Amino acid sequence: MDTNLKPLIMTMGGRGAMTIHCLRCREVCKGEVVRVQNVHFHVKCFTCQVCGCDLARSGFFQKGGEYICTEDYQRLYGTKCDSCGDFITGEVVSALGRTYHPKCFVCSMLNDLLYWEAGRHLISVELN
Repeated sequence: MDTNLKPLIMTMGGRGAMTIHCLRCREVCKGEVVRVQNVHFHVKCFTCQVCGCDLARSGFFQKGGEYICTEDYQRLYGTKCDSCGDFITGEVVSALGRTYHPKCFVCSMLNDLLYWEAGRHLISVELN
């Protein structure tokens, strides 16, 4: 399952607190740590498993147990618009096995939008 998550940074307590280990380095977590669902990381250990960038203060995806920054996730697994070639985030239009940004879904003959955002209906155009 692909999951888009935001990290929670917390400070570990002192005496009497249960011992928590960093999932990445397996060392005991002390001070500021990142908690993602039920696992913990040192802030310095919570990095993208593709490019190594810091994930502690940004959004990320989890796929197959790996934590991946948004940029690498899109590059590796994202959906590209069949018209402009950019990655699609947010709304998407699918037609005849192809995927488009709503603004890129246009009539190839008239270059008019076929997707009316306000009403969310396809606009039919009669050609003479």
